[in-house]
Amino acid sequence: MKSKGFTLAEVLITIMLLGIIAILVMPALLTNIQKSKAGPAFMRAVSVLDNANSLMFVNQEIYNFSETCYGEDPENAVGYVTSCFEPFIRETLGAAQDQNTVTYQPFHGGEEGVLDLTGGYATKNGFTYYFDSANEDENGISVAIDINGDTPPNIIGKDLFYAYISYGQNGKVIPRGSRIDPTEPEAWVGKCDASAVTDEQYCAGSISDNGGKVIYPW
Repeated sequence: MKSKGFTLAEVLITIMLLGIIAILVMPALLTNIQKSKAGPAFMRAVSVLDNANSLMFVNQEIYNFSETCYGEDPENAVGYVTSCFEPFIRETLGAAQDQNTVTYQPFHGGEEGVLDLTGGYATKNGFTYYFDSANEDENGISVAIDINGDTPPNIIGKDLFYAYISYGQNGKVIPRGSRIDPTEPEAWVGKCDASAVTDEQYCAGSISDNGGKVIYPW
């Protein structure tokens, strides 16, 4: 008795159907992978800079962050970069400054909120830190953290996150709007939470307060 096999046409149809299914499923799969990696990567990037600052305190016998790293001009965050980051931490992180401009899109699309950043410090860990003197205030030095360098998607809240280096907490890196942010505790609630993203600058706080997880809609 002859066993019935598959015809070539049947095999080709099956392969074609599998291909269509893969095309439909792949974007969602890639999105979920991206989402699952973003939170832990951001937490590592914060920890890396935190640890480098702590190491600098020990090695350089620094006792007061704001006096040592703030610089003589209280209106300019360049004090941290020139006094502390450049001579000590840059070498620790293996960071190289990149003068290329990277354009970041806002989370919810559109031209409003497009951000062009230049002069970031790319580390051997794959993170890029941008120190922004334009957003300097009495609380600390603003820093934008790209968790995957200039690799896409280059979207605020997906691979670029906001934090600041606190004067009051001796150089601790604080995710913007997190519970540990004394200036805006839990500011992410209602702005970057499970319901929606209306202000992506607070997504850093959402990730920090939720144990490194992205709970907001991707």
